[in-house]
Amino acid sequence: MAYIAFVACGDGIKGSIMAAKRTNPLQFIQEVRGEGAKITWPTRREVVLTTAMVMVMATLMGIFFSLVDMAIRSGLQFGLGFFA
Repeated sequence: MAYIAFVACGDGIKGSIMAAKRTNPLQFIQEVRGEGAKITWPTRREVVLTTAMVMVMATLMGIFFSLVDMAIRSGLQFGLGFFA
């Protein structure tokens, strides 16, 4: 079995066909654990701060779009009431 690997280069994207090497399940699990050990996990403080920022921004965006919706609705009601 073969697969195509795409690599982003300075002058575009280049693809190359590579042969897939089959590994046994134990080796696969060892490789996954090794890659997992390389991950830099966020601290609890970072998670709490980013969660709070997302919640605040979602609330602000909700308020903003509600105001925009009310403005558009009022404008349409005024415009359509003007011609009725």
